Amino acid sequence: ARVSALSRTGLAGARRGLATDAYTKSPESFQKVLDTFKKYRACAVLRTPAKESAAKAMQAAIDGGFNIVEFTLTTPGCLDLVADFRKKHDGKIMVGCGTIMDIEDAQNALDAGAEFIVMPVSVPEVIRWCAGRNVVSIPGCTSPTELYAAYRNGAPIQKLFPGVAGGPAFVKEIGRAHV
Repeated sequence: ARVSALSRTGLAGARRGLATDAYTKSPESFQKVLDTFKKYRACAVLRTPAKESAAKAMQAAIDGGFNIVEFTLTTPGCLDLVADFRKKHDGKIMVGCGTIMDIEDAQNALDAGAEFIVMPVSVPEVIRWCAGRNVVSIPGCTSPTELYAAYRNGAPIQKLFPGVAGGPAFVKEIGRAHV
């Protein structure tokens, strides 16, 4: 089903590694990000008003057991933190960047070393841009319609956001509808 959905959206060629620019990742790196999310299933998300406290807080999350982390663009020095944590943890921790709102944000995050990007909302052009480059994008979605549209645009993972709005019962009902 995944391949046919990608074919229908014109993204099948990207998954075979046909896109060629500075932001294009390999199909293997794309799969590695997905496999890491599947294995650990939790990501520490950090948003703080000061760069200094952000580094300390994220290191505490890692020390506490998180293997996937996300710095948000709303944190001062976010891109420096992404680069620093990628270098410091050298592949042992997967580092992403959130609050991506456009392609330029995605490019800046990838330039800093982000291994995945997260959006607070579903931005179709960013999803398609990432999908065409084997970059895992995770859009924020509020409804089943948004979740499905994000999937159809090429987002392999969607974030139910805000998760507290519907709670566990909402998630359970969405899952039931797709069985």
